[in-house]
Amino acid sequence: MDFGFLAFLAEPWFVIPWLILAAAAAVWLNRAGADTAWPALALLFPLLAPALRRRALDASAFGQAAARGIAGLGLGVLAAMVVARLAGLGFWQEFWFEFAAGYLCALLLIRPGAGYRAEGRWRRAWVAPLAVAAMMTGVGVVTGLVMPLVVGEQPSPARYAFWGFAELGLLAGAGLVLLMHGMLDMRRFRPSVRVLAAILLALAGLVSVDRSVAYREGLPVEAISVPVPQEDPTQLQTMIDGARLSADAAADQLAAGKRSKAVHALDAALRSAEVTRHAAPGEMRRALDAALTSLMSARRRIQSGSPEQALPLLSQALVALDRAVGRMDLAAPPAVQRLGSYKGARVIDAEGVHIGEVVDVRVVTQRGPQVVLRIGGVRDALGFVSFGGRELALPADRVVFGAPRYLRPTLVAAPAPKQAAGTVVAQEGTGRR
Repeated sequence: MDFGFLAFLAEPWFVIPWLILAAAAAVWLNRAGADTAWPALALLFPLLAPALRRRALDASAFGQAAARGIAGLGLGVLAAMVVARLAGLGFWQEFWFEFAAGYLCALLLIRPGAGYRAEGRWRRAWVAPLAVAAMMTGVGVVTGLVMPLVVGEQPSPARYAFWGFAELGLLAGAGLVLLMHGMLDMRRFRPSVRVLAAILLALAGLVSVDRSVAYREGLPVEAISVPVPQEDPTQLQTMIDGARLSADAAADQLAAGKRSKAVHALDAALRSAEVTRHAAPGEMRRALDAALTSLMSARRRIQSGSPEQALPLLSQALVALDRAVGRMDLAAPPAVQRLGSYKGARVIDAEGVHIGEVVDVRVVTQRGPQVVLRIGGVRDALGFVSFGGRELALPADRVVFGAPRYLRPTLVAAPAPKQAAGTVVAQEGTGRR
């Protein structure tokens, strides 16, 4: 699945005129004497300004309700998105933060159509989450699946890509909110039937966001050229080889015009290099710092609409990764008392692809500390639900630990989980494998 045709949403020639047009449309509707919601809608969807002006001057109760609802939701979600990106929140943290902000705005502004007879504040308190779920379905699918496969994960508000893809997500969400309003205003059906249909639509939307994110995170890195495997590599050598494979795949796919595969490989290379850098000693760490700087600069160029400038930076990252193959000894794993902070961490393989999570850390007699991973299954669904998969216990020195993080998910790497699957079993003395 390649979304490269949407790359224009990160281009300055599109984003800058769009923002100017949005401001002009909002001023135009405001001077026309429209209700405040309509200029806000024009600010979000400037191309619809002429149609919005006609609707604003002769809008039904349902039209006014939809305008207030979508305007409040859109501005609330967009403001929360800016704050979340500046704070460095992870995807699901950002998603629920935007959901809460949109809910508060919707609670204040949404009024269902007169035919639905739900003017009371207590009734809006449960109608609002349904509309927010509809809006966040559009925003979540775009920011969780489409955007990362075009420009990389979570660009900051300083990048053109942020504003272009935020607009696309809000447009998709607005369509679903209108559908939700339509369901709640269909008088030929009983209110209970309308509410049930709206609830099912909201739940289906949340599931679609989760499955979209899981699909993207599980995509393998498609390398055009595969390096020759080393004989009996160390953990760090395996990680550096994996980061190099992903960075090389990003350069090859970007040169071939396969935007989605290139950006996915670039994000994977960043994850792998970041974890490796935290565990690396001395000179190797300095080389990995240089590689990370080049990889992050390449992603910023892509997010700013200059993908052609990313190729030389990817080449610099590959050179730095080659220099990192110096000392291959793995830094000592964290002390036992600090290993507990890695419970719940996301697990990646050597190439940087998500494969599972840390479910437990324990000390086993004569074997030292072990890290229990769960590979496969459903991981971190909606940000807090995990089930299924197979359990795998590894000695702590077989796991590469990234830096503990408090906002974004902490990462650890199991460079070769398949080869290690039979080395350590669940709990010592149980005989279970």
